[in-house]
Amino acid sequence: MHTKVVRRLVHTSAIVSIFFVFVSCGTNNPSRSHSAGYGSAFVFMTDYMSAAVGVFRPDSTSIDVLPLASVHTDVALRSYGGLVYVLERFGKDAITVVDPAVPTAPRANYSTGNGSNPQDIIVADAKKAYVLRLNTSNVLIINPQTGDSLGTINLAPYADPADGRPEMAAGVLENGTLYVLLQLLDTASNPWLWPPTGFGKVAAIDTRTNAVTNVFTLTVKNPVAMAVHNGTLFVAGGPYDDVSTTGIDRIPLPAGTPTRLLDGASLGGRPTALEVCDQNNSAWVLVQKTWPTATVYRVSLTSGVTADSLAEPATPAAIAVGMDSVLLVSDRSMSVPGLFVYNAITGEKRRGPIATALPPDAIVFVKD
Repeated sequence: MHTKVVRRLVHTSAIVSIFFVFVSCGTNNPSRSHSAGYGSAFVFMTDYMSAAVGVFRPDSTSIDVLPLASVHTDVALRSYGGLVYVLERFGKDAITVVDPAVPTAPRANYSTGNGSNPQDIIVADAKKAYVLRLNTSNVLIINPQTGDSLGTINLAPYADPADGRPEMAAGVLENGTLYVLLQLLDTASNPWLWPPTGFGKVAAIDTRTNAVTNVFTLTVKNPVAMAVHNGTLFVAGGPYDDVSTTGIDRIPLPAGTPTRLLDGASLGGRPTALEVCDQNNSAWVLVQKTWPTATVYRVSLTSGVTADSLAEPATPAAIAVGMDSVLLVSDRSMSVPGLFVYNAITGEKRRGPIATALPPDAIVFVKD
């Protein structure tokens, strides 16, 4: 979960659905087909007053803005089984399912519960998915095609006492186990800052029984992102004011002890996103520094050594690794927003900036 986005939207009146904005910057061409397949990227763009979703093909020099009717200003994107899931978060509490082949005609749209603030959806198969909701203590199990509820999983026993909720942020599925990231934030006493009440946790859930089988206590607070690589779970994050509890943890699965791979002090900031590059056992890590500046580093997942960093952009907000060794990086510059395309193995810049209609805030590749 990107808690920064949620907090920012709490302080603005633009929390309702609005119409897509069409911007004449070479990115919206009605004569072109919007059909997108495996390897294409969906990009969510917003200035927090208006929003849009576009399709980008890594071999292209422009992004196609989709002519849809409405979009929320707090959105996350996920992809499973060739479909894209648009999570409309704070104030909208809904999920839209999009077929990339026909992105202008959503397959489904369903609520996740009023005030629930969905952060992630993890699809186990065509008829079962898990929705992680920040503002509840229950994981929602649904049919991802219809949104019909199949039950819930109670995570209240692992919540902090400040507000009684564990603040579910993200999830990954590995060998039949769902790993759920718990931030343990105090959303009650300080609605502006949401300080962590302790070290974050990861709950392990057996997807055959939907029972919690293990809970790991991390060495970082306010964890925000995680990924699995070669049987190890990597978790990144940290608070805004305590670098000693900021960094990247690693957990050997299925039942190892979390240890620190890399400290936030070594990165010079707070990691907010982590994307694995399988070809060289590394990950690209987005590190927030003094707002709005940030840096994208490549980190070895075996040694924790920071190999190098991308020279640009100066204000990245999202990263994603796709097929053919493509790394996409968004630039949230309010004056010249755009996308940069890199080689995910070498870090070599391929193209960019590629202009976007609005500052790009989230990216997902279409995955089989």
